[in-house]
Amino acid sequence: MKKNNKIKKSVSMLAFLFVCALSVILSSCSDELDIQQSYPFKVETMPVPKDIVRGQTVEIRCELKAEGKFDGTIYTIRYFQHDGKGSLRMENGTV
Repeated sequence: MKKNNKIKKSVSMLAFLFVCALSVILSSCSDELDIQQSYPFKVETMPVPKDIVRGQTVEIRCELKAEGKFDGTIYTIRYFQHDGKGSLRMENGTV
Protein backbone atom coordinates (compact mmCIF):
# COMPACT_ATOMS: atom_id res chain seq x y z
CA MET A 1 0.00 0.00 0.00
CA LYS A 2 2.87 2.39 0.81
CA LYS A 3 4.43 1.77 -2.58
CA ASN A 4 1.10 2.58 -4.28
CA ASN A 5 0.84 5.87 -2.33
CA LYS A 6 4.38 6.83 -3.36
CA ILE A 7 3.54 6.21 -7.02
CA LYS A 8 0.34 8.28 -6.73
CA LYS A 9 2.25 11.13 -5.07
CA SER A 10 4.95 11.00 -7.74
CA VAL A 11 2.39 11.03 -10.56
CA SER A 12 0.50 13.89 -8.88
CA MET A 13 3.72 15.87 -8.44
CA LEU A 14 4.72 15.31 -12.09
CA ALA A 15 1.25 16.32 -13.27
CA PHE A 16 1.40 19.47 -11.13
CA LEU A 17 4.86 20.39 -12.49
CA PHE A 18 3.68 19.74 -16.06
CA VAL A 19 0.65 22.02 -15.59
CA CYS A 20 2.86 24.74 -14.04
CA ALA A 21 5.39 24.52 -16.89
CA LEU A 22 2.62 24.59 -19.48
CA SER A 23 0.99 27.64 -17.91
CA VAL A 24 4.31 29.51 -17.84
CA ILE A 25 5.00 28.68 -21.49
CA LEU A 26 1.53 29.70 -22.68
CA SER A 27 1.30 32.87 -20.61
CA SER A 28 4.67 34.20 -21.78
CA CYS A 29 3.47 34.57 -25.39
CA SER A 30 1.80 37.76 -26.53
CA ASP A 31 -0.54 38.36 -29.48
CA GLU A 32 0.39 42.07 -29.58
CA LEU A 33 2.24 43.28 -32.69
CA ASP A 34 5.29 45.48 -32.28
CA ILE A 35 4.45 48.33 -34.65
CA GLN A 36 7.27 50.71 -35.44
CA GLN A 37 6.23 54.19 -36.55
CA SER A 38 9.57 55.94 -36.54
CA TYR A 39 12.12 54.90 -39.14
CA PRO A 40 15.71 56.14 -39.13
CA PHE A 41 16.84 58.22 -42.11
CA LYS A 42 19.08 61.13 -43.05
CA VAL A 43 18.85 63.88 -45.66
CA GLU A 44 21.94 64.68 -47.70
CA THR A 45 22.17 67.92 -49.68
CA MET A 46 24.58 69.10 -52.34
CA PRO A 47 26.28 72.45 -51.69
CA VAL A 48 24.43 75.56 -52.90
CA PRO A 49 26.36 78.63 -54.15
CA LYS A 50 26.37 81.55 -51.69
CA ASP A 51 26.22 84.32 -54.31
CA ILE A 52 23.45 84.14 -56.90
CA VAL A 53 22.83 86.94 -59.42
CA ARG A 54 19.36 88.16 -60.41
CA GLY A 55 17.72 85.78 -62.89
CA GLN A 56 20.13 82.94 -62.19
CA THR A 57 18.65 79.51 -61.50
CA VAL A 58 20.29 77.36 -58.86
CA GLU A 59 19.56 73.70 -58.19
CA ILE A 60 19.03 72.56 -54.61
CA ARG A 61 19.48 68.80 -54.64
CA CYS A 62 18.38 66.74 -51.62
CA GLU A 63 18.48 62.99 -51.22
CA LEU A 64 16.72 61.07 -48.49
CA LYS A 65 18.67 57.99 -47.37
CA ALA A 66 16.68 55.50 -45.32
CA GLU A 67 18.59 53.22 -42.95
CA GLY A 68 16.68 50.11 -43.97
CA LYS A 69 13.90 48.96 -46.25
CA PHE A 70 10.41 49.22 -44.77
CA ASP A 71 7.39 48.26 -46.87
CA GLY A 72 4.76 50.97 -47.22
CA THR A 73 6.84 53.72 -45.61
CA ILE A 74 6.43 57.19 -47.10
CA TYR A 75 9.03 59.90 -46.55
CA THR A 76 8.37 63.58 -47.28
CA ILE A 77 10.91 66.38 -47.57
CA ARG A 78 9.93 70.02 -46.98
CA TYR A 79 12.22 72.93 -47.70
CA PHE A 80 11.63 76.49 -46.55
CA GLN A 81 13.65 79.31 -48.09
CA HIS A 82 14.49 81.37 -45.03
CA ASP A 83 16.87 83.97 -46.43
CA GLY A 84 17.31 85.91 -49.66
CA LYS A 85 14.72 86.92 -52.23
CA GLY A 86 13.25 84.93 -55.07
CA SER A 87 11.05 81.93 -55.58
CA LEU A 88 11.56 78.26 -54.99
CA ARG A 89 10.35 75.98 -57.79
CA MET A 90 10.16 72.25 -58.21
CA GLU A 91 11.71 70.51 -61.19
CA ASN A 92 8.33 70.48 -62.95
CA GLY A 93 7.89 74.26 -62.47
CA THR A 94 5.59 74.13 -59.44
CA VAL A 95 6.27 77.17 -57.18
